Amino acid sequence: MAEAIELEWRDVDLTGARVIFWRTKSGEPRRAFLPPAVVAALVSLPDRDGRVFRWKGGDYADRGRQMGGHIKTAWKGAIRRAGLDPAVTPHDLRHTWASWHYAVNRDLLALKVEGGWSSVTLVERYAHLLPAGHKGAIQAFWDELDTSAARGKDAAALTG
Repeated sequence: MAEAIELEWRDVDLTGARVIFWRTKSGEPRRAFLPPAVVAALVSLPDRDGRVFRWKGGDYADRGRQMGGHIKTAWKGAIRRAGLDPAVTPHDLRHTWASWHYAVNRDLLALKVEGGWSSVTLVERYAHLLPAGHKGAIQAFWDELDTSAARGKDAAALTG
């Protein structure tokens, strides 16, 4: 969570669909690839100076690393709009992403790099094995997000 709320626009490459996080738990910079739906959402943001994620009173990062407590209201709203269980946490989503990544790609080393983990042992804590047969559903879900993002971009181009 802290990596995301400390993200600066200068470290976002919308054309390349990636970001770089400089201040990470491991102390090593980490690059993350952005799905088309995320790129589309970021493109729609009006102000691209300073921090990417802000609250109405300023930058989240100005309030220090508070274990995510300072974004509770924003998180609850995002969960509600996404139709997810209110008990879901950002950390739950990291586990889900890791499990889904492995289910689709079956590549622990790629997951280790993309997730920013220092060892395969740490990756194993996050990437829970799913029973066979989930790859298609996960890929279809990701493809639908990509399609929805493209539709949103097309609509914005027509109205903008």
